[in-house]
Amino acid sequence: MDEGEPVSIWPYTTRRWERVRQQKMMRDPLCEACLTVGEIVPAEVVDHRKPITKEGREKRSAAEAFPPLDKLASLCASHHNAKTRAEQRGEDTGAKAAIFSGGQTIPTTIGTRMPPRIVDRS
Repeated sequence: MDEGEPVSIWPYTTRRWERVRQQKMMRDPLCEACLTVGEIVPAEVVDHRKPITKEGREKRSAAEAFPPLDKLASLCASHHNAKTRAEQRGEDTGAKAAIFSGGQTIPTTIGTRMPPRIVDRS
């Protein structure tokens, strides 16, 4: 992505992405990263667990842009922003990558969940 390029680029401006996003949010309306530490926080963003590659963007690869729902993550804005910053710094953001929240490292994979508690971030 060029430095001056807007954030909202293909595929995020397509109707197909909007349908995929809606399906994911209906299926997983809570932040998946927050759930791993027992917090109940509404998801605001649907994110690719594995970022779309530069080549995938250039070729407009539907396989990369519109994966099965389990290849997407429902995240709160805080976790999404932390994950995106880590990706931009070139940090490993694969299945075992960590995203940061309040100084704590939180795995992006969903494993054993702690008992939930509702968190108000407003």
